[in-house]
Amino acid sequence: MERNAIIAAALSLAVLLVWQYLVLRPAEDQRARERQAQQQAVQKPKEAPRPEPPVPAAPQPPAGAKPGESLAAAEKERIVRVDVGVAVYEFTSRGAGLTSAALKDYPTKENKPVELAPGGSPRLRPLYFWGGQAAERLNAATFRVEGEGLRLGPGNPSGEIRFVYRAEDGLSAVKTLTFHHGRYHAELRVRVEGAQGPIGVALGPDIGGSDGNTYGGVIEGPMSYVGKKLHYDYPEAGKPAAHKGEVRWAALQSKHFLMALVPRAGAQNVEALLLGQKDGKNEYAVVLPLAGQEARFDFYAGPKEPERMAALNVSLEDSLDYGIFSFIAKPLMMVLRAFHTVSGNWGVAIILLTVLVKIIFYPLTHMSMRNMKEMQKLQPRMEQLRELYKDDRARLNEQVMALYRERKVNPMMGCLPMIIQIPVFFGLYEALLVSIELRHAPFFAWVQDLSAPEPWPVYTVLMGLSMYLQQKMSPAPADPAQAKMMMFMPVIFTGMFVYYPVPAGLVIYWLVNNILSIAQQYYVNRSVKPPRLAEEKG
Repeated sequence: MERNAIIAAALSLAVLLVWQYLVLRPAEDQRARERQAQQQAVQKPKEAPRPEPPVPAAPQPPAGAKPGESLAAAEKERIVRVDVGVAVYEFTSRGAGLTSAALKDYPTKENKPVELAPGGSPRLRPLYFWGGQAAERLNAATFRVEGEGLRLGPGNPSGEIRFVYRAEDGLSAVKTLTFHHGRYHAELRVRVEGAQGPIGVALGPDIGGSDGNTYGGVIEGPMSYVGKKLHYDYPEAGKPAAHKGEVRWAALQSKHFLMALVPRAGAQNVEALLLGQKDGKNEYAVVLPLAGQEARFDFYAGPKEPERMAALNVSLEDSLDYGIFSFIAKPLMMVLRAFHTVSGNWGVAIILLTVLVKIIFYPLTHMSMRNMKEMQKLQPRMEQLRELYKDDRARLNEQVMALYRERKVNPMMGCLPMIIQIPVFFGLYEALLVSIELRHAPFFAWVQDLSAPEPWPVYTVLMGLSMYLQQKMSPAPADPAQAKMMMFMPVIFTGMFVYYPVPAGLVIYWLVNNILSIAQQYYVNRSVKPPRLAEEKG
């Protein structure tokens, strides 16, 4: 039995170490290398830099235009405000770009709405044009705004704003956006005439909503879905990440939020460009070139709520990447949502989920615990066999296996429940890490964000103590040295969780699981009586 207990503990420790050193740490190191390489590349002088739009100090005719060619260019810049209930979007008439996307239902730790468009400038804003002199002129021009700001509600569920620019040399552009109350997406229609050379619609240079914590391999930045494949794009200076084919969507993402363009007609291909760095963060342009004079998009700027993203029917919900255990993480989140509906607290929902998982695995765990008790009963006979066949290893193994068959025990049963539950553990880890429902979700007292580590490792220490108690209650190995090693395992696990902190919700799951296992072990110790050996009968 002691060998199997050691195997089980070693497997658990090995899985955690492999996860930390082969998954989490390489992901962090890779991102650090990419940031360093991109920073060095940005700092190098470029032989042929991409032309950038001028930065006008005041409203003026667009660059390259003749005096008096466009009255629209000389109009005063206007900010158009659109309140859809769940968010407030603001657009500038200068280039008809997005200047603010404030999500009212998602406050920051400072209790301000999350801002998804924090990094815009006259160089690039979300929904600006990209590609040559025509794009520069349009982005620097002041569009005429048709319509006033919108405040949508149940009485007026939809509204439209229209930005129009026309120059005397034939260059013109129209952007029309249709918004809906309670939605984070709008329909965008773009028409450009008179442009020489390719031109596209862009997102960038940055997206807000990042909490600065990307532990666990969460990737932030440009991504796109082309054909049937999701791409995480890593452009370098002078080397854009380009994809040809049917673009289902292209986006900039942070851990919990997304800004995406979904082409519906008139756009093809996509490329992501590294523009440079600002305040230590990379800036990008995600560009969808227009295939003709007119194109239609869905524009999404909001949280990664699966139901809202799925409503666009382009697999936008796949931006929620649960990793290799997504087939477990997604069902776990469905159950968690159901429990949250009942309890109203995500921490309580995690506890209820733990109880459900324990019930599902109860027969297997009970069988394992009973098997371990019976293995303990066989220890005297095992010692006899080791002494009797100490010089004949093959004969010893044959007799041991015969004894196992006779008593109907399996030495691997002690490992099986833990091995089976490992995918559940990591599936829940990914679910807690990336699901927006757990963002800033409080439990009690000091735990105010179940998706982040505890500020003080109280539950982590309690988890270690529960592991120690569980070890004390389990059948002890016959070898004192092995017994001491087993009792030291809780210290190792607790130290790992303190040094490599995981979401508080996951620690609560493990703690509650240990408590339930202790109760089950107590029941087994009191009620399960293994069969007596033949020499004990009579």
